[in-house]
Amino acid sequence: MVYYRFLLGVLLAITAFSSTANTAIYKCVIKGVPTFTQFPCAKNATKVNITLPPTNSPVKDTPTAKNDTSVENYIAIKKIDRQIAQHQLEIKAIKEKLAKRLEVINYMTQDKANRLGANSIQDAINIQSASIKASSQSAIDAEQLQINALEQKKQSLK
Repeated sequence: MVYYRFLLGVLLAITAFSSTANTAIYKCVIKGVPTFTQFPCAKNATKVNITLPPTNSPVKDTPTAKNDTSVENYIAIKKIDRQIAQHQLEIKAIKEKLAKRLEVINYMTQDKANRLGANSIQDAINIQSASIKASSQSAIDAEQLQINALEQKKQSLK
């Protein structure tokens, strides 16, 4: 089966690079393997005629500039979608890191609270939590700004 695909590819390549409108291709079976050539390769060669369209005739499926642009836009939109997904994953990672850090803070000792200058463990937990939440929120906001900018760019491409 692989031979047939290979040989079909060779056949198509030969026809693509041929400069005449009618090209003769010969098919031979050599050691059980079909072979395609421009010249008879064995006594059992059979001629396969392939008619190509004239090179100066317009092809119906020729892409227009609009289609080229739409393909480029589609590719750009897919790239933007991947970038947005990366920023969303980054936000998720920041939130997970925040949750882990807050969990660690909840196990604060009185000694640690005293070193932070807090009156109680709960005061120290609140101070530390507020600081960590603020820094995490600024990182999340920066990622969200990137997402918003990418969404606007995506809308302009549609």
